[in-house]
Amino acid sequence: GLGQPVSFALVSETMPSSARAAALYALAFFGILGYMLASFGMRLFLPDLGATAGHWRHLVAFTAVPSVLCLLLSFWLLEESPSFLAVSGDSAGVQRVMDKIAASNVSGYRSSSQSTNRWAVFSARVDRDAGHSMLSTLAAVSVLVDQYFWPALAICTVDTFRGFMVAGTAYTFPKLLSQVEDSRFAPATLDLISQTTAIAGIVVGVMLARSRVPHRAVIGTAAVAAAISLLSLVVMNRGSSVLVLLCCIAVRFTYHPMHAALSTIAVETFPTEFRATAIGGYHLVSKFGIVAAPAILEMELAESTARAVVLLAAAAACAGLSSLALPATDAQLPLKDFADPNRTQGPAERAAETLLKMKLPAGRCRSEDGATYGTMPKLSA
Repeated sequence: GLGQPVSFALVSETMPSSARAAALYALAFFGILGYMLASFGMRLFLPDLGATAGHWRHLVAFTAVPSVLCLLLSFWLLEESPSFLAVSGDSAGVQRVMDKIAASNVSGYRSSSQSTNRWAVFSARVDRDAGHSMLSTLAAVSVLVDQYFWPALAICTVDTFRGFMVAGTAYTFPKLLSQVEDSRFAPATLDLISQTTAIAGIVVGVMLARSRVPHRAVIGTAAVAAAISLLSLVVMNRGSSVLVLLCCIAVRFTYHPMHAALSTIAVETFPTEFRATAIGGYHLVSKFGIVAAPAILEMELAESTARAVVLLAAAAACAGLSSLALPATDAQLPLKDFADPNRTQGPAERAAETLLKMKLPAGRCRSEDGATYGTMPKLSA
């Protein structure tokens, strides 16, 4: 939804480089909790998955409760990304957020005048008048397309196939589980069990991230595993609840490692100025696959269940094949445009460089006291 791209950008821009990938996998863990909560609601209010009359209004209200709680907590707990504030020239905001982070990590921390002066280097900003014209907007789009078109296309392609597989299996698996002949459990209960075991996928993903396994390898391996598990459903006896459940578990095991690894590649590929927008853009494109999956699979399931499962396996295989075109990133390096002691350029300098590449007037650089300078100041961490 609207909050997911921003949440990935916010977490990645707040966490240190060494913990970034693991934090994104941990964020996906809460996505699993959401799936489990939704499955529990189905078990509680629609145990037969709509085959009999149920309390669907109660289910809608039940799923709305977490959204309301998150909205209220966001006003109390969330702060703006310090990286985004830095490239926006808001030194006071950077100081406030970094002080809050330091206070939560160090007992008795107090902001000093020295740290305040240190963050004042972020106050250099480009006049906003230079960025509000149509010419500036078109020039910025031209630069972004020139530099990031192919990485964005690869990410969109992988996530579209991944979204088709995830939405398609979420639509197909309950129907397969409801067709099991020897099951002693309700279909919604089996679905909840398979959702719960997806936590193991996140645990393995965090271990791989800490071992610095390339994100592309994680995506490719998970996609191949999902394709093999789906093809197993075609050749196996689907009358056995154990075998069908194990295949469902194996496929759902790959959901979140693929998603977290792809999101990590995205946050490490795009610069701070439009990172959240880029993540939102590829999520939007992937929704075409998510929306198309139920409609296509509904027609396939009417003809043959095996054909529908093969189509899902093909989508998983295509996601794995497309992952070969993804950009290579390093989780141990600072994010682009993120101020770091080991970087030679800070966010304000990179912003000025971007404007120069766009052949736009660089504008004036302002310090906190209102003084103007002709060039961006040298940033030090």
